[in-house]
Amino acid sequence: MASRSKAVAVIPVGEYAVLGQDAERVAAVIKENMGDKAGVSLFELDGIKVPSGETQFWQVPTLDGPQAEKEIVGVIMAWQDVRAYYATSYDDSGGGTPPDCRSADGLEGSGSPGGVCANCSMNAYDEETGRKPCGEYRVLFMVRPKDFLPVVAWVPPSSLKPIRSHFRRLASEGVRYWETVTSLGLEKSKSKRGQVYNEIVPKLVERIEGDLLARVEVYHDNIAKAVGV
Repeated sequence: MASRSKAVAVIPVGEYAVLGQDAERVAAVIKENMGDKAGVSLFELDGIKVPSGETQFWQVPTLDGPQAEKEIVGVIMAWQDVRAYYATSYDDSGGGTPPDCRSADGLEGSGSPGGVCANCSMNAYDEETGRKPCGEYRVLFMVRPKDFLPVVAWVPPSSLKPIRSHFRRLASEGVRYWETVTSLGLEKSKSKRGQVYNEIVPKLVERIEGDLLARVEVYHDNIAKAVGV
């Protein structure tokens, strides 16, 4: 059972655990806990998904169990566009099952039906549901204050627009996404069919500058390489 939610405490980026360690120490911790291999799959990392419209609290994995939080605050170290298709709906399966077909790059699918995503019939809009059978997601590899490894925040199709707008605004001001601390909040919205759902609301919390930026860049490069982005 999830513990009670806590107020969001914005911790200065200079106090982030991973930035207080040298690269060798971080690499050793990851190697000893996850094994000596070339990279890390996004499915091996703790994942956080947008909750249903019934609640506005993220369920964040911790050693003590899921923690309910209003916002996720951290540094986005890498991102990737992916796709996932489930032949059985969430309502019928109850969740917790892997997708029948998945694509780690949003271009080529593996599984059933598999193949080139752009040519797949599951990539066409269903007039009845108003969405594509195969969902397009953006995954954000986010490091929070106590983390050595990033968590994976899954951005669903309904939240792609605000996330892409946030990244575009950063680009327009010449700011790289990993040069900032970002907050991911939740806001209730309603579809044209009257379905209530949560939409991610990204906000700039802090810009990273000076000596800290060089340390963040090293970690960003290592994470991007490890997850194959």
